[in-house]
Amino acid sequence: VSTQSTWESRRDHFFVHSQTITMSAAKAPINTVVIGYGLAGRGFHSYLVSITPGLRLYGVMVRRPEAQQEVLKDYPSAKIYSSMEEVCADNDVQLVVIGTPNDSHTPYTIQALKAGKHVICDKPFALTVEECDDMIAAAAESKRHLFAFQNRRWDGDFQTVKDLISTEKLGKVKWIEMAYQKFLKPGWRKQSPAVGGGRFWDLGAHLLDQCVQFAILKKLAAGESIGINKGVKRGQYDTHGLVKSIHTRMLFEYEDATDIDSHTLATVELFDGTIVVIDTNTFTTIEKPRFFVVGDKGTFIKHGVDPQEEYMLRREIDNAVEPKELYGTLKTRTGEETIPTLKGRWRNVFENVAAVINGEAEPAIPLWTVRTALCLIRAALDSANKKEVFHFN
Repeated sequence: VSTQSTWESRRDHFFVHSQTITMSAAKAPINTVVIGYGLAGRGFHSYLVSITPGLRLYGVMVRRPEAQQEVLKDYPSAKIYSSMEEVCADNDVQLVVIGTPNDSHTPYTIQALKAGKHVICDKPFALTVEECDDMIAAAAESKRHLFAFQNRRWDGDFQTVKDLISTEKLGKVKWIEMAYQKFLKPGWRKQSPAVGGGRFWDLGAHLLDQCVQFAILKKLAAGESIGINKGVKRGQYDTHGLVKSIHTRMLFEYEDATDIDSHTLATVELFDGTIVVIDTNTFTTIEKPRFFVVGDKGTFIKHGVDPQEEYMLRREIDNAVEPKELYGTLKTRTGEETIPTLKGRWRNVFENVAAVINGEAEPAIPLWTVRTALCLIRAALDSANKKEVFHFN
C-alpha cells in the first residue's frame, strides 16, 4: 500500500473525536514511559507525568549509564529501558512520551503507535508535513491516541492576550507582534535545520502555533465557521482558510555554525488581513516585548516570559508566579492600566491526556491545529529559502 493511500484511508482520524476510540472502563493510573532524559525528558515530561493525577511514571528510556542513574535518583521506582524496542515489547506500558531530539520524533512515535501505545510527542511535532500525516495515519491504524505537547498554549501571557482580544478591550485587533529573544550560544541546537536544529525550529514552533490559535480565536469571534478541508492530501500545505500568506527572512551569524539561524523574522497575514510578526533572535542583548498588540481601541505591551519553566525545573511549577513588574500595560485613548498576567498552567496538557485516554474528555490540542502550525513552519522555511512570499491557496 502506498504511503499516499495509507494517509487518504486514515485521514479522518485527523478530525475524529476521542469517543470513537474504545477505551477500558478501568481508571487505574496509566503506565507512562518517557523517552529521553535530557532537558525535555527530565525537566519537563518526567516531572509533569509524576504530578499528574491519572498517570504513573512507570519508566524512562535512556541509553547513557550516567543518565540511568539520574533517573533512579530522581524516581527510584521507575523502570529503566535501554531501547525503544524494550519499551514497545512491554505490554504494561500504555502511554509513551517522546522527549528526544527533533529528528527522532516521527520514527519513535510511529514505532510506539504500531506497538499499541498511546503517544505524546514533543514539539516540533514533525519536521515535514508528510511525516506529520504518517504519524496521524499510524495513530488511526493502531486505534490509539496521538497528542502534541504544545504547552505554551497555556502560557499566562498568551492567555492574557487572548482574553484581551476576546473581551474586546483592545477593540478590533489587526496587528500582533510576538518575540522570543536572548543572547545564547546554539548549544544542542547547533545542528542543521534539516534535523530540526536552530532557534526557529525550537521557538518558532511555539510562536507559529500561537499564531494559529489567534487566527482561530478571531475566526470564531467573527461568527465564522472554520472550513476544515477533509480532502487534504498527504504533505499538502493547508491552513483551512486561517492564513493567507507568510514571508520569512533569516540571518546566520554563528561563525562556527553557518547553517544555524541566529535571527528569524516571519510576517504572517491571517484570513482577515491581521498581521502577525514573529521574531526569534539569539544575538540580542536587549529583548523586544514578548507581546505588542494593536487594536483600534488600545495597545497592549508585555515584556518577560512565562515563569512556569523556571519553577518547573525547581520542581515547584504550581508556585509559578510572575513578578508584578512584568505585568503588561494596556493604553487606550482615555487612559492607561496595568493588566495582571493570568496564571498559566502547563499541567493542563497531561491532565487532558489522561482524561482523553479514559474517555472523559476531548483532546485539548486537536491534531488539525498541530498540522496547520507545521504547515506554517514549513512554508516559512520555503519563504526564507526562496526569498519570496509564500501564499496559501
